[in-house]
Amino acid sequence: LLCLNPKSRIIYTMNLSIAADQMAIAALGNPDFIRWIRSGVKKHRDRTAKLNAAAEKRERQRLNDKQAERELEKTRIESLQILDDSQWSEFDNSYIHTYHDINNDGTGMREGEERTEVVDMNKGRPCSYSNETHWYGTVLSTKIIKAPPASDKISSRKPGVEHNGITLRQLRAVMKNIIRRCVKEGWTGFNGEPLTPEEVNLYHVNRYIILPYTSRKRTSFVRALLSTAGAQPPRFFVSHWW
Repeated sequence: LLCLNPKSRIIYTMNLSIAADQMAIAALGNPDFIRWIRSGVKKHRDRTAKLNAAAEKRERQRLNDKQAERELEKTRIESLQILDDSQWSEFDNSYIHTYHDINNDGTGMREGEERTEVVDMNKGRPCSYSNETHWYGTVLSTKIIKAPPASDKISSRKPGVEHNGITLRQLRAVMKNIIRRCVKEGWTGFNGEPLTPEEVNLYHVNRYIILPYTSRKRTSFVRALLSTAGAQPPRFFVSHWW
């Protein structure tokens, strides 16, 4: 009927508009309706705030990831540069170790002239320790340290990180490398201050030795050393102050 009578359609539309206005005016005077409107507005604002906070968090994380990537790439380039510019004879060939004999009176004091020996580092050497000594320190027997059998649930060709203990011979090689390179190459601390071998700590060792030496081999420092023949289960844990 409305389609056949355009005038009726206009009148009907006007009546609906007037009715809607009257309902709106009545609703504005209804406390429950006002609370419902305010609740809806608050929910909308809270949801908008959460969405904005999540977006800001994602943006901060993206920027942090980008910064971390730049720092990582910078470290990688620096490590490769140090690797190419430095010599690693203490790890790949040999070094000179000086020592004294220990007296036999049980006091453990040094005696005699200083001795020197060439420590070969270019081939694997089984990890061992003196498991039986005389009361004044003379070694009576030596035991090869072997890794425990692998678990049936874990199959890996490489020993686990718990078997990457560093030997005393390898630690001495690190110290020899520090002494030879530190001043010569101008190692610096975090504030750019020049370092001496006595001032070098593990942070500096990580920057100037561990990261460069492992940058191409992409393995742990102990596993990268030619003197590591296999698993090196540690017998002692030495903690240090950070």
